[in-house]
Parts: sequence; C-alpha cells; structure tokens
Amino acid sequence: MVENGSVDVKVEEPEVHSTTGEDGQPVESEPSSVKEEATNGGGKETTTPLVTEEPPSELEKNIIRQIEYYFGDINLPRDNFLKEQTQIDDGWVPLDTMLKFNRLNKLTKESKVIVDALKKSKSGLMHISEDGSKIRRDPDRTLKVVNFKEMNARTLYMKGFPKTASVDEVLGFFYGLPFETENINYRRERSGESKGEFKGSVFVAFKSDREAMDYLSKIKNGEKLCYDGVELEICSKEEYYAKKVAERNKGKPNKASQPNKEQREQKKFDYEKCGVLKLFNIDPNSSRESLKTVFRSYAQDLFISYEKGSTSAFLRFVDEETAKNVLVKATEDGKKLATPEGEFNAELISEAEEKEKAIEKLKQDEVEFFARQNNSGRRGGGGGGGRGGHRGGRGGGGGNRNPFSKNRGGKRDHHQVSSEAKNTDNDGVPVAKHSKFDSDQE
Repeated sequence: MVENGSVDVKVEEPEVHSTTGEDGQPVESEPSSVKEEATNGGGKETTTPLVTEEPPSELEKNIIRQIEYYFGDINLPRDNFLKEQTQIDDGWVPLDTMLKFNRLNKLTKESKVIVDALKKSKSGLMHISEDGSKIRRDPDRTLKVVNFKEMNARTLYMKGFPKTASVDEVLGFFYGLPFETENINYRRERSGESKGEFKGSVFVAFKSDREAMDYLSKIKNGEKLCYDGVELEICSKEEYYAKKVAERNKGKPNKASQPNKEQREQKKFDYEKCGVLKLFNIDPNSSRESLKTVFRSYAQDLFISYEKGSTSAFLRFVDEETAKNVLVKATEDGKKLATPEGEFNAELISEAEEKEKAIEKLKQDEVEFFARQNNSGRRGGGGGGGRGGHRGGRGGGGGNRNPFSKNRGGKRDHHQVSSEAKNTDNDGVPVAKHSKFDSDQE
C-alpha cells in the first residue's frame, strides 16, 4: 500500500502465505470471512462466510492492500484527514469519502467493487457496514506504536530500478518475492527540475531486524536480487545514511567555531552497576554498527568496545539484569547471533576480575570516542551528535509525537507510498528541523 514515497505491504496481515501462483502472487488457500455490522455501530456483530471460495483477482488484491494500508499501523496515526474521519461515526468512514483518495480512485470508482474485494481479505482488519456504504478498522485491533528508530534497524536500501518504473511496477516486483515486507518507501527527488520523479531506489522495511539482517547476509554472501536483469545494490539503511553523511561532509572547509559544550560533553555512565556481554568468534570484517544492530531491538544506549579486524568485543548495558535479559531475548527459540558477515557467540561476564578488565577497556574506548567527537566538532564536521545530526536531533525522526493530535499538518493524499520525513536532504539523510508528512506527490 502506498503513501507518497513509501509502500506498505500487508501491514496488518498475520498469516504467511506458503505458496505463490504462476504470477508470483500469494495463493489464498482457505475461504475467508468478513465481519459485517449494523450501520448504527450498536448492532450485534456477525461473521458472514464468503459465498464464493474464489481467490481475489489482481484488482481486488490491489484494493485490499490499499485499503488495509490506509487503516494500518503505519499510515493511520499520521494521516490527519483519515484520522479525523474515523472520529466522526464510531470509526466508520463512508466509501464515498474513500473513493476520493487518489490511488484508490485510480483502482476503482465503484463502492461495490471495494466491498466485494474486502470480503475476500483474510486479515480481518476491516469491517463493512450492513448496507455496504461504510468501512472501518476493527475496533479490537489496537493501533501499534511505530518506533521509527527500531524500524530503521530493520530497513534495507535497494538501488538500481529504472527511474521510469512506476509505483505499481515496483510494488508488483516486491509482491512476487519470497520474503515478507512491512513497508516499502518509493523514493522521489525532493528538489530541482526533477522534483517528484522516482530516484530509482527504495527503502524496504522487513518484519524484524533479524529477517532484514538474514537477507542482507545472503546478499553479502553472493545471492543476487535483480530487476529486469539489473542487479540491485543493497545495504542497510544505517549504512546508506553513514555513506551519505560522509559524502556530504567531504571537502567542507574547516570551521574555527567552538563546538557546543552541551553537545560535546561526555555523558557520565555508572560503571559500578553496569552489565557487560563478551562477544567472541566474530568475523573480522564485522563493524561496530552491525554488531550493535543485533541487540538494538532489546536495549537502547548501547556502547561497544570493538576494533574492526578483531574477533571479540565488549558490549555495555546499564545493569547486569538488562544484559542478561537481552542475551536471552536475542537467542530465544534457538536464534543464532549473526551480523551480515557471519555468526558469533556471546556470554555474560560475571567473574569479577574479568569484568573489571572489560570495564577498563570500555572506559578507555569511551574516552577516545568522545575525544574523536570533539575533534570532529572543531573541524566543523559532525558524525551524528547535536541538533539535527545523523541521529535526528531536536524535532527529527518521525513527525508529530502524538499520533492522534488534531494538528493537521501537510497536504492529503493517500497513496500506497508514504513519504520520507521533511527533516532529510534530497537523499533522505536526516538533517534537522521538524518533520512533516508530505502526502500529495505521486
């Protein structure tokens, strides 16, 4: 599903299709049902089995994806117009209103076609009113809070699509692949004569960082993904951002300005109660970021002592209990610890003398890290701290903090592709200022 710049693929579908047809699309293996309710919202809820076991047509699949994107976890909280419509009539939105949404209107101009399509959806996300004139999201499906920092950790950058490729062509390509995605960002030029045109690259959010890293590992080990015979360039979103920041800072004149003390001051950490994991059997080609990414979903503010080329590292946590819990979660159900470069092992350091040595190494590396940051600031560079740097800064990273604010920011569209934040440069790299949802380009 699409919302200016981003494609959301089956956000709310809990089922995984195990087979695909000749066209590469999932084959529906069982008949489904749809909840139909009285239009006054107070009638008894009934579940009506489908009259036909026919799978949805290609058009119906596109309609289902589009509607379920509009009402999905990623789009609905930041879509001020649709959010307000859902607050008028107990969640119900007239299909006449839905048909004004650009991409849905391009798929069909008839309410009945939408109703017939939704009755074939297996996700159970949408309700249809008894008279077929309104739809709404299932009230029992609570909106999930999307953590965009966590989402970035499970997002890959893919480049190599022809700039003439349409949203639907790119969508169709990903629908036919043997892995599930949560969101696809169809990236557009933001300025200049080519503003609004496809950049030939996308950001692809996987269901989990584990799935993203597993797929990236396959690519680094020789597997190829091609579009129309052209191999796609693939890396993590974080790696892409790092490259763009380096390019942006390359060749900049030195600045004599003193760095902001508040930005450069070392944050004191309580090493008395910290917990430390020892990582070992690491592939020497692994990076600090790829090692931290394995654990980032389970804890924040990670600091690692690691030099590229080494086979071991120390990872610091606020306390021993946190370190222990993170290791359990990262390896539960037999999961292997792995970067795109290869698998590694980890253990909690509990022996006092060994822990003391690890802490000394962490302290030393932390001092050197902040020294490098300060030197970078004096040269006028900046590797990710401060306001609006690579890590977001004030006002960055995802727009309105209250997903149900009445503040109506930005224009309305309702494509299956959602936009990149406005606090980015023309390559989508975070820069500064408050983000705004840009929703009316196609």
